[in-house]
Amino acid sequence: MSESRSGVNIKDETWKSFRSALEKILAEAAPEQSAAESGPDVKRMVSEALGALLLEGNVLEKMLLRSIQKLPEDEKKALGDAVFPADALKRICEESFRSMTLQHLVPALQKQITERLNKQLVELGKTEEFKGLIDSRFRMMEQYLRSDVIPKVVKKTLSTQS
Repeated sequence: MSESRSGVNIKDETWKSFRSALEKILAEAAPEQSAAESGPDVKRMVSEALGALLLEGNVLEKMLLRSIQKLPEDEKKALGDAVFPADALKRICEESFRSMTLQHLVPALQKQITERLNKQLVELGKTEEFKGLIDSRFRMMEQYLRSDVIPKVVKKTLSTQS
């Protein structure tokens, strides 16, 4: 039976067949070289291919993001904004918008609301319905004064003079 590589359960025969297949593929893709140069060149080409695969496929970023997302919340907070720039950027944008809103938007809106309310009140005061409502309230107050307040004050004044 063949030996296993230390730490990895790959049989030597499997590794040799993989290496020979990879060398054939690389030999077809690479220009002709002498046998002495093929060893280091294969190593360089494999390194470049794996590096390009890892960089272009964002494999490392994806692995890091997955491992960071699996961290408990307290450890994520300990890592801070360096690891989660999107969260920091979101907080900065929210604070900026809140500040801008309080400094510029709220006063402008208050002014517009005040102007609009004043205009609506003036228009409401011009309607016949509002005039009738005010007129009826004044009649009620006048009737109350004539029927209750004035007679009581007159009686009290006459009784104190006699």
